[in-house]
Amino acid sequence: MKIIHSVFTTGWGGLEKYPLTLEEHLRKKGHELILITIKGTNLHQEALRRNIKVYTIDNFKKLNFKIIKKLREIATKEKIDVIHMNSSREYYNWYMAIKGLKNIKIFLTFHIGIPSHKTIIHKILYKRLNGAFAISTVEAQEMKYKLKIDSSKIYIMHNGVDLGKFNKNVESHFREEIGIDNKEILVTSIGNLSKPKGVLEWKEVAKKFVKEMDNITFVWVGDDSHIQENYSLESLREEIREEGYENKVKLLGYRTDVAKILKETDLFVLPSHNESFGIVYIEAMAMGLPVIGCNVGGVPDIIEEGTGFLCEPKSVDSLYEKIKLMLKENLKEIGNDNVEYVKRFSMDKHIEKLIKIYEEK
Repeated sequence: MKIIHSVFTTGWGGLEKYPLTLEEHLRKKGHELILITIKGTNLHQEALRRNIKVYTIDNFKKLNFKIIKKLREIATKEKIDVIHMNSSREYYNWYMAIKGLKNIKIFLTFHIGIPSHKTIIHKILYKRLNGAFAISTVEAQEMKYKLKIDSSKIYIMHNGVDLGKFNKNVESHFREEIGIDNKEILVTSIGNLSKPKGVLEWKEVAKKFVKEMDNITFVWVGDDSHIQENYSLESLREEIREEGYENKVKLLGYRTDVAKILKETDLFVLPSHNESFGIVYIEAMAMGLPVIGCNVGGVPDIIEEGTGFLCEPKSVDSLYEKIKLMLKENLKEIGNDNVEYVKRFSMDKHIEKLIKIYEEK
């Protein structure tokens, strides 16, 4: 099959990286993924670096004749079998672009929340859709009452993890890098440095534990790029420095060696206020870690009883209590069990299910 994945956002998160992971696995199965995105974005540059066939538009507009014309030209020139959109905003242009091209199947993944689409126009649009993917059980349920779409077209498609890249065989010297020994309890968080990711609650909880325990260190991996808030990576570092916690509460900024960091971690914590799914929890589990997240969005699809704990969002007290409770458990035993548990979220299983839907619908 020839499959187009379109991404018309400018960020650099899970939504934008999703087609890159798919491309490698689809190619191994004999399929070709072609990317369409906005010129000059991180996604565009990374696709070029990986030698993925990529087309670009200069900027995105919800309904634009120039974009419609270009999309149709690409779809016909490449003799596309499947179009997979990664945002509902893209659909207006695509609907017009493939009008009359009945052999092309079209799918849509809702990565970040479900909009309310209940007008007659939406009913017409969604009638043409072959399938809509929700990345969590909660979102699949929301689709049924927020969208004018036949429920038989709704699929739960949990994000997959490349277990070849996230496994306990990774070699790491991370503890040596940050100056802690093997007796230290290392608690790691990974995510954009933003309030919705729970970084402020994390900072307060980290300070409480550092006051109470001599052998614990907290690290946050992630930067403030694309985040428009009234603080920055450097300003938070300065706050921690002024309070005297910089040796035990560390902001590492953006890193590409996530697996190596997780390899030497004892507990993974990410107190996001909302997560449509939360693939980073799966990555941490694959590396043999117990996990703590908030009871929101798709997180309960991942963190089940025995794999970790769910805390309440925006609550310093709840996060503190769950970490305290977890530190009384056998972290290695839970982590080892999680390595087996997480195989249900492997990218191989994700691709197998996705191809089957592409072919059958």
